[in-house]
Amino acid sequence: MGEASDKRPLRKGVIAIFANSEQQILVGKRKDIDVWQLPQGGVDEGESLREALVREVREELGEFQFDIMDTLNEPTVYLFPQELDRPITKAYRGQQQYWFLCRIQDDTQGPNLDNALDDEFVDLKWDSAQNILANITPWKHASYQKALSDFGFVSPSY
Repeated sequence: MGEASDKRPLRKGVIAIFANSEQQILVGKRKDIDVWQLPQGGVDEGESLREALVREVREELGEFQFDIMDTLNEPTVYLFPQELDRPITKAYRGQQQYWFLCRIQDDTQGPNLDNALDDEFVDLKWDSAQNILANITPWKHASYQKALSDFGFVSPSY
């Protein structure tokens, strides 16, 4: 199916960058596939972007207090490869992601997978933006690179 004739919509989603004082970024190791990624998820019907962000963080990282420091003015977009066969690819041709730069509040213990509402992540770590870009799924690379560049974690030419 060619891209021009593909009638499936883009999935609207949110993605959180939690940065620490050393400019490292929190990533989670997925349970279902051996990849590390940022906390993210779809926006439910009738939900604002911020509501979706708070819900996704609670579901994936547990309940804790955080501040939204910045957002990107425009979402990034990536298309799923044609050979990707997952339930999400049946309904959507790709994702339109709205990015949020977040900071864990100092007086909170922060993410705790034991308190997460789902089990998407099995481990968490702080990593550099460069390592995240070097290891992200190839078809997500341009989207991640643009957002990490726009937030100042990497140079635009990385």
